Amino acid sequence: MSTGSWFRTHRKQIITHTAIIVGFVLLTILVAEPLFDRLEKISGEAQLQRLQLPAETNNIRYEIDFISTEGHTGVEIRGWSFIEGQDSKNRGLYIILKSAQRIYVFDSQIMPRPDLAQHFQDLGLNLYHSGFMTLIPVRKISNGEYTVGIYIKGGDIEALQYTDNAIVKAGNIARLTVRMSERQEIPLPPESGEIRFGVDKCEVTKEEIEIAGWAFIEGQSAEDSKIYLVLKSETAIYVFDAFLQKRPDVTAAFADSGLNLDDSGFIARIPLDTVEVGAYELGIYIKKKDIEALQYIGSIIEF
Repeated sequence: MSTGSWFRTHRKQIITHTAIIVGFVLLTILVAEPLFDRLEKISGEAQLQRLQLPAETNNIRYEIDFISTEGHTGVEIRGWSFIEGQDSKNRGLYIILKSAQRIYVFDSQIMPRPDLAQHFQDLGLNLYHSGFMTLIPVRKISNGEYTVGIYIKGGDIEALQYTDNAIVKAGNIARLTVRMSERQEIPLPPESGEIRFGVDKCEVTKEEIEIAGWAFIEGQSAEDSKIYLVLKSETAIYVFDAFLQKRPDVTAAFADSGLNLDDSGFIARIPLDTVEVGAYELGIYIKKKDIEALQYIGSIIEF
């Protein structure tokens, strides 16, 4: 019997067997993912969440005690965090990985932190449940650089804040790095000279300029303010974003003003490959809703 004749004779059986095999494969795919998720949950790996995130609120107190990519298969993060003025009880805490293209939300395990109750006893808050630990599986995130953020939600209260930590994933390997400032296309106002400031660090390396300090608009609290660093030469002006640093010491130093200046701290890390070589005057630009101010501080950075 020829091959063609054999196929014609057994066509129904072949179709039936093929349908069974295809169905089995599809069923395996459907069952495998939930099964793997259950196994991961048992092993302690964080699970991806589908949550709608709010705009960054910058009202989270936090500390990253430990962050490691040792072993390469997962990113382990431990620390504590709570929303300012809020107890930590009955709150869900999530770790955010944010790149220019994607945002991942992972759950975390709440860890008891009785030591924080004593450390922050003047706040009168229940912070026993403010500790957290998460193990993010590297295989679940795409290649790229991600800023690490913290999202806390409980009832109608939620808060989001991004840290100075970043993770770079390439292939099956993840490594730690720091968050870098990005160039901003922002039209600047005329210089106003209404900014109070202090620069604690201004360091130029082969790869970046790191600037840290505090700043606020005269007569305005630092809440809801966004600070930018400006580099101005004879031929160009560059504006870079800065990252929030909590500075309750600044509030204490200006206690007579009655202003909340906890959000006046900043740090910027400007990559040198994003600006032309030259000499630049350093400026600070602050925007707070409809209020904005620009001031050059008299420091020259040359590289």
